[in-house]
Amino acid sequence: MTSRKERYMAAVRLEQPDTIPIDTSFLDLIHVEKITGRRATGSSGGGGAWTLRPEDSDLDLIEASIKNQKHTIEAIRKIGLDAFVVSDYWFLPKGYKHNFITNDTYVDHWEKCIKSEATSGQPTGSMA
Repeated sequence: MTSRKERYMAAVRLEQPDTIPIDTSFLDLIHVEKITGRRATGSSGGGGAWTLRPEDSDLDLIEASIKNQKHTIEAIRKIGLDAFVVSDYWFLPKGYKHNFITNDTYVDHWEKCIKSEATSGQPTGSMA
């Protein structure tokens, strides 16, 4: 058997791997918690969306995202998937903050203008 990396890279290069690589772009936090036995930061709304719980409200959104991604990678490794997603948030300087233009709209590190939900302060993914 080839390694997970070799299997995945063979498929990327359009070569024939030993078996089809298994990938999931994300796991909902509820599944990550059940697989790892660790509490995620925030609560999952399903479909990859999540919001901070009141007890997590003192956490920075980017730090919370990185923490959840570490737990997600642990879960993916435990169930034996061949690939996982690494967020670009890992490459931001410590203490980076989005540039808020209004109370519910900010410019992210890619200079995308994003409008947040008024109730949770979490990105909705819609561009303002």
